[in-house]
Amino acid sequence: MESNSLCESLLKWLETFPGREGTKISQLTDGVLMANVLHQIAPEYFSEYWLTRIKNDVGDNWRLKVSNLRKVQQGVVDYYQEQLNQNIRHFPLPDLNKIGEHGDAVEMGRMLQLLLGCAVNCENKQQYIEAIMNMEERVQKVIMEAIQELMLREGSPGPVGLEGDGREGLGLVGGGPASFHPHLKTILEQLEAATLGKEEAIRTCHELEQQISVLKEDKNTLSSENERLVGRLEAWEAGADLGAGSSSTLRYKDLRKQIEGLQDELFKAETSRDEYRSRAEVLELKNQEVQTKNEELQQLADQARTLKDEVDVLREMSERAVVYEGTMETYKKKLEELSDLKRQVRILEEKNSDYMQQNMELEEEVKKSGTWRPQLDMYKKQVGELHQRVAEEAKKTDRQIFENKKLAEKMEALVQERDRLAKERDGLKETIEELKTQPPAPRQISPTWICWTPYLMSSGSG
Repeated sequence: MESNSLCESLLKWLETFPGREGTKISQLTDGVLMANVLHQIAPEYFSEYWLTRIKNDVGDNWRLKVSNLRKVQQGVVDYYQEQLNQNIRHFPLPDLNKIGEHGDAVEMGRMLQLLLGCAVNCENKQQYIEAIMNMEERVQKVIMEAIQELMLREGSPGPVGLEGDGREGLGLVGGGPASFHPHLKTILEQLEAATLGKEEAIRTCHELEQQISVLKEDKNTLSSENERLVGRLEAWEAGADLGAGSSSTLRYKDLRKQIEGLQDELFKAETSRDEYRSRAEVLELKNQEVQTKNEELQQLADQARTLKDEVDVLREMSERAVVYEGTMETYKKKLEELSDLKRQVRILEEKNSDYMQQNMELEEEVKKSGTWRPQLDMYKKQVGELHQRVAEEAKKTDRQIFENKKLAEKMEALVQERDRLAKERDGLKETIEELKTQPPAPRQISPTWICWTPYLMSSGSG
């Protein structure tokens, strides 16, 4: 595949987006237009917040252009890995310096090829595939080869991508989404074969139409010649009686033979015309069958993509189910402990009521007889101890409830801290990317880092 042809075809494909007519390479070197195209393709991932990271007014500063292009390229790579579960490490990433500084067509073609892969794999892929199918056949062929090259490079063997989450390392049954690659590759080959068959049928129909037009012209010529000869024959038959051996009689016989020969040729031409017409009808039927097969293959490709999405959803649901089961087990244990404590408190309350009843009875007996007072004091002491035990158990219960609330608040604070640190990490990544495009400066210790270092050390020790 020629790189210039790839770049030209992908520029024509880029014109299918609303408001992108007449797009040139010079308009893409700052990365702003490509970022807007990505926002149209997958707005749920390339959001408005992501677009704000792309600087619009960069002018002729090629370093700022390269910075924008690097953000766009990193966003595309993250989209492949996080949303499509595809590893494109083996695809030769474009040289952004050549694009930003010189507007290189070869590197721009690779960059647009990555955008094309995002379009044909997003949620609205059917819309972009139909737009490609409505383009010129030559452009369609180049775009299909670009998609096939990108998919084959995605499915090539190699090390696992980031966090072990490459196409071979998803941990799914049957090898994960990478197992869909042979099927998708076969479908692409069948689509290409169907397209070639369609082109061949159209070319054959065109040739047959040309042959039919030539035969019609020959038929008209022969008909006019036949009419002229018949007119001459009638004129000779209406003339004077010719002698049997005259030259006119011999010429008449020759013309009669010519007329019969021309009639035979006309019959053969009409027969050939009917044969060509039947062949054209057969080829038209074959063309319709090829189109039907092409639609069926497209449906199979959509079904394969749907199955892949369903597998991803089921895998995520399975992981969530495992986490929820662990949480439920923890809550069950806590509920069992709480029920035990409540049961103990209820038993102690019943004992306390019994002791109180006994105490009242003893007091009545003490009133009757002062000899039971020491025993009554002993019972009072026992009741006091039981009250103390009940109070201690109640305090333990309150302490457990308070600790649970405290742990929940601590967990919520940790989640908020984690989100804040994630935002700060994204900001630091962006700062690092901008610093990479600028000349090195004397190293200075950031006041923010100095402020956060004790907190990070205390968090790590905690």
